[in-house]
Amino acid sequence: MRVFDPKHIILSLAQRNPLNSQIIFRQIRYRSETLATMPLRGRIIPELFAIGIDGYRRELVIHPYRLLYRIVERSIFVLGLFDSRRDLEEVLFERLMY
Repeated sequence: MRVFDPKHIILSLAQRNPLNSQIIFRQIRYRSETLATMPLRGRIIPELFAIGIDGYRRELVIHPYRLLYRIVERSIFVLGLFDSRRDLEEVLFERLMY
């Protein structure tokens, strides 16, 4: 399984459970929009911090997903939306291999 973007996640969920996909979409949208005013609200990604990657990469947990983002000056860049039930290091390694 690869890293998915929010659109792919919502479309996949909509095929299985349309109501649940709408709820998750709203949660992802609402929580990600809060980063515009509070970019430091997410925690530093523990797996990346442990291997020395700078603290400008953070995450919001939007159960069962992790929204990874990076702060660059006054901008927020979403790096990906990951299933939190997966090992992040494994997922990132898979992403590097493609």
